[in-house]
Amino acid sequence: MTMQVPLPRGISGSLATPKLEEYTLNQIFSQGALVSRPACELVTSVTGSPRGLFERGGKLCSVFGQTMYTGTTSLTSVGTVKGTGKIGTAKGFNHTAIATGNTNYIFDGTTLSATTDVHLPVARSVAYVDRRFVWVNADGEAIFYSEVGNADNVLATSFFDAETLPDENRLALNIRNDVFIFGVNSIERFRNVGTSSAPFVRVNNSIVSVGYVGGIVQTRDSFIFLGWDKEGGYQFYIHADGGAVPVSTDAINEILNTQYTKEQLETVSGQRFNWRGVDCYAFEMPDRTFIFSGGSPSNWGYLSSGTPIDLNYDRWGYQNAKLFNDTWFVQKSDGLYKLTTADADTSGDFSRGFKTFMRVGDESVFTLSTLELSLAQNIETSTVGLSLSKDGHLWSDVMYQDTGGEYVNRLRFMSPGGLGRYEGYAGIIIRTTSSVPFSLTNMVAT
Repeated sequence: MTMQVPLPRGISGSLATPKLEEYTLNQIFSQGALVSRPACELVTSVTGSPRGLFERGGKLCSVFGQTMYTGTTSLTSVGTVKGTGKIGTAKGFNHTAIATGNTNYIFDGTTLSATTDVHLPVARSVAYVDRRFVWVNADGEAIFYSEVGNADNVLATSFFDAETLPDENRLALNIRNDVFIFGVNSIERFRNVGTSSAPFVRVNNSIVSVGYVGGIVQTRDSFIFLGWDKEGGYQFYIHADGGAVPVSTDAINEILNTQYTKEQLETVSGQRFNWRGVDCYAFEMPDRTFIFSGGSPSNWGYLSSGTPIDLNYDRWGYQNAKLFNDTWFVQKSDGLYKLTTADADTSGDFSRGFKTFMRVGDESVFTLSTLELSLAQNIETSTVGLSLSKDGHLWSDVMYQDTGGEYVNRLRFMSPGGLGRYEGYAGIIIRTTSSVPFSLTNMVAT
């Protein structure tokens, strides 16, 4: 018997059928292959909750805990940023505005100052549109806008509200020079086409009846976020064609709606980085990190750290990716890191691979003698492991095989006694701690 076993291209498998679970770990879809996620190299050690990265005046700015720094290989403290959550920033010509939900700040590249305008309340989010700064009040009741060019200059009457639905405002974002206001139950779009006393006017027929929960990531001309439809539960959405289009799979939606509370989902953070020409969107959950790559709705997987033999996952832990001087930087609670092509993180090796399965109709008994896997071109000899399961819970000892070097693009697992006898189902784990690119050409089982 010869069977083609397709490599997983996403996350699938219901909680009711755990042995049919499929996913990739630390893999990104690129040019017909599964390639390794970037390694994370420590640049500078610093302790504190990773709250955000941004650029100002040719400097990389970072907030760890309640301290703001500038620099990369050495960090210079520039002041205190109160609050505990992720910061929001908006870059203008003269300064960058910072919203924390505790205190508002402006940073001109040298000096960090708290805002002083009595008409500007504490904000949870800030955006920059047509030289005005748009602040979302921390209590969600209104949106305030500044005078031209100065984030800390707000008139007593310079506010508006997204009022199509009576929901709390959470976030402001500039997309194609329109300001989107994200609420608990809806998203509304405003455009700077009004009078000087009321510049922002709602765009007709633009309301999206999906509420914002968390983890928003801006794409080139749109955004991806975790939202909720009161009729359909929690999902990841992308804004397209004037609406919110679901991009998460049924398996991910089941996880979102059964394994987390609303309060946990509101803590989800998102980030975007580009790796090997592929846009990657990572969402840090309480106990795992999803990655969405390559644009196809099926291209979901997990990012993780460590080297679990059974390919289990945990949180990746690296957040707030920012491209600065042609290098992607990320934060973790112990320092500033950069993304590299190395085989290992600074903290050590990490596993790459995938979990999948093969099935035979009517639960027929079958035996496996070999399993052959296609590789994309592999420059160095690496070691890849195979583990098999008869029930999706208990897994065999790992069988290791060397890839063979640059011009060997087939990897064959075999044993003198065969690979086992199975009743209609065989679970498969392929793992390595090296940067081995796996071709999307099917595995062949005989």
